[in-house]
Amino acid sequence: MRENTKGVKRVWNDKEINVFVHHFLHGEGVIILFLNYSDFTYEEYIVFELENLKIEVDSKTTHTEETVVRFILESYDHNIIFLNMVNKKDPYGFKIRSYY
Repeated sequence: MRENTKGVKRVWNDKEINVFVHHFLHGEGVIILFLNYSDFTYEEYIVFELENLKIEVDSKTTHTEETVVRFILESYDHNIIFLNMVNKKDPYGFKIRSYY
């Protein structure tokens, strides 16, 4: 597995907040890790455009539609979203639009 980013820090009202997003690429897809190191509750709504990937989430995450995810992170909490390959022989791709 290799990390695709050093962690992107979220920005709110032109100020960085202590919420980080990391993307990890592996042999069967992508893992997206959200870390809330702030003293505040954090909410995010994500619309995915997926190519040869399907979304798998844990119990903290509301998977509202096939390509839409919503979750709330309490202070010092984390969340993981798995984008797993549908057909392992074909290439995959994704785009994300995040609202927070």
